[in-house]
Amino acid sequence: MKILLAGGTGLIGRAFTRYITQKGAEVTILTREPGVTVSGPQVSYVTWHPDKRWDKADVAALYATSLQAIGPFDAAVNLAGASINTRWTAANRRQILDSRLAATRFMVELLTVSSPKPPVLINASAVGRYGTSQTKTFTEKSDPAGDDFLARVTQRWEAQALEAEKQGTRVVLARFGVVLDDSAGALPRMLTPFRLFAGGRIGTGTQWVSWVHVEDAVRLIAHSIQDPAVRGPLNVTAPNPIQISNMTREIGRILDRPHWLPVPAFALKALLGDMSMLVLEGQRVLPEKALELGFEFRYPQLRGALEELLNPLRDHGI
Repeated sequence: MKILLAGGTGLIGRAFTRYITQKGAEVTILTREPGVTVSGPQVSYVTWHPDKRWDKADVAALYATSLQAIGPFDAAVNLAGASINTRWTAANRRQILDSRLAATRFMVELLTVSSPKPPVLINASAVGRYGTSQTKTFTEKSDPAGDDFLARVTQRWEAQALEAEKQGTRVVLARFGVVLDDSAGALPRMLTPFRLFAGGRIGTGTQWVSWVHVEDAVRLIAHSIQDPAVRGPLNVTAPNPIQISNMTREIGRILDRPHWLPVPAFALKALLGDMSMLVLEGQRVLPEKALELGFEFRYPQLRGALEELLNPLRDHGI
């Protein structure tokens, strides 16, 4: 199996590359940086600039000079986009949106010039598409979408990816929740107060966290490539979301650190600005489609996921 991957240097991209190459696949990573982050005989890199204005001739030239000889590809996976873990100034909001639209537009255009075309495009999205709520439960069938910044971004992002369906390509919209990994993403940031013996709930503590262990996230991407029944929205979340006060309590228990000092909402808003909504608000999202298709999560419960990720850190004194 040969896979074309955009966004291969991020948290999920690196983990997916390691996982899928262990299964014997070959991965070609589109990267703006020539430096290698995942190495091995089954991994190759092609330089691109996703923020450049690509026209069809540019895409065709890149395909002909750098990709045609490597392919044909069995799947295209697009995880590219600027980080949302920054203050949401007007400029950063524009970059968050434009980077996702540009990368997705490029991938869709690439499908038009590829021969043969990859039969499936797995395109990243986010559970932010549903908006926030402390009372509702969201599945892939939930409608309408939310109306905050992230919801509007994901709606346009997904609409761009669905353009590939016009070419007969199967499109999967992978709506990621909070991906838990011990070295990057949200979890290491959450550990900082516990390292200082000052862990505690965040905000009211009642907001929902729709999380997923990174291993299950990449397994679900791989499953989506291989199962032609997977198409359209797909919630990449564990089947048991949790309220954040219970999540931080579990972290404290596993690390044997106190859970006593709450972080008030106003302090987080002052520190992070609008981005604070990522932790002060949330949504309860269930992976209804994955469960219906028979996907088995290795980490369906938060305790098991956190123990697998945090026990090694605890043993080394975090």
